[in-house]
Amino acid sequence: MGRPAQPIVIGSRFNMLTITSFEGRSVVCKCDCGNETTLPFNRIRSGNTKSCGCFKSTNTYRYRHGGKGTVEYHAWNCMRQRCLDPNHRDYKIYGARGITICDRWLAGEDGQHPFTCFLADMGPRPSEEHSLGRRENDGNYEPGNCRWETPTQQIRNRSNSITILFQGRRVHINEAALASGIKLRTIVARRNAGWPESEWLAPLKR
Repeated sequence: MGRPAQPIVIGSRFNMLTITSFEGRSVVCKCDCGNETTLPFNRIRSGNTKSCGCFKSTNTYRYRHGGKGTVEYHAWNCMRQRCLDPNHRDYKIYGARGITICDRWLAGEDGQHPFTCFLADMGPRPSEEHSLGRRENDGNYEPGNCRWETPTQQIRNRSNSITILFQGRRVHINEAALASGIKLRTIVARRNAGWPESEWLAPLKR
């Protein structure tokens, strides 16, 4: 008998991709390089999709965006693509939205290469579970706003802009989840599945 299929739920990790939400029959994933990508369920379920498309699977990882190097270099390079290249598929939610990169990471400082500055500020990626993220989704790529994020932090950060009417006031769903006892991932899944807001905190059926 083969191995049981891995469940496709928010937080599940498939190769370099971590599921952060659902959109109809597709899943939204955060890649280790920091890119977001939306894929059909069958692409995730098959296990053949390794990344957002930034890596090609060979005996070693080979970078599509140019050159060979560390995962940290790749994350830095993809960050530049998202913010600077109008042809990049994620440009519309980064560069076109006004998300910029600090001069130190973009042009370097004191004769140092910009990647050298990036690595000095960020440090090495703590583990294979981490990817480049921003504390504030509307903030720029700069030392004070960037960190290596775990899948849990990615999901929480993605949900920070979602609010709900709870006990007479509008609050972030993180707060509503803690107060109601309904898991954050359940609320996000209901919201993304098109449930009316009034049912996001409905008790789970037993």
